[in-house]
Amino acid sequence: IITSTIGEHAYTYKIIDMCKAQKIPLVVYGNHPAVSECDRVYTDHMRGSKEITEWLISKGCRKILPFFPLQPSKNWEKMRIQGYTEAMTAAGLEVRECAWHGIKDVPETPLDAEFNIGRALVFEKLFELQRKNDFDAIVCQTDHFAKIVISALRQLGFIPNKDVLVAGYDNVMPDLTYDPFESEYSIVTIDKRNDKIANEMAKLLVERISGDLPDEPQCRTNSHELVVRDQSV
Repeated sequence: IITSTIGEHAYTYKIIDMCKAQKIPLVVYGNHPAVSECDRVYTDHMRGSKEITEWLISKGCRKILPFFPLQPSKNWEKMRIQGYTEAMTAAGLEVRECAWHGIKDVPETPLDAEFNIGRALVFEKLFELQRKNDFDAIVCQTDHFAKIVISALRQLGFIPNKDVLVAGYDNVMPDLTYDPFESEYSIVTIDKRNDKIANEMAKLLVERISGDLPDEPQCRTNSHELVVRDQSV
């Protein structure tokens, strides 16, 4: 069996126990502590976020704000915040508390309503910080969420990626969900290279089935790529 991240869900241990009981080879994506006894392939979220933050610093940004839809709680979210923290600390800059608006996705909400609600909440948060001149770049949870942040910045009178640089994650382009509401993309992002992840997971599974691996669970890190969308900045 090859599966995506299961460490964040309640059924994780049931899947692992079932595979062990039936002696079914299992390869998972992710490095959550709950899957530490499984063969797994993961992307280094901490390193990726650190590279993004370092790039922003190299462009002269000093008041870099992390912004997520919800308070970071998942393992990969915490790793991204840690990467941001390490880069800021190494540069001698103030580590900012992650901003978040606290509204979860509501199933069956029309996309335009979902986007507008998110933008209004982000606008409110950024408006408070703008009055203190408290950010010159924003590190977003994902490219998807970055579109909402960019649209809110535009409403505040900023020129996104000129006045305030916006970073995303995942290299989602095109974004078929939010493109109708905001055309601008994050200026820098991380491509996790999902194609390479899938290839490595399949390779790991074949090696396990073939008996080419030691009994201990194998953990492999997939290399990502920093993507700068506008080289003129």
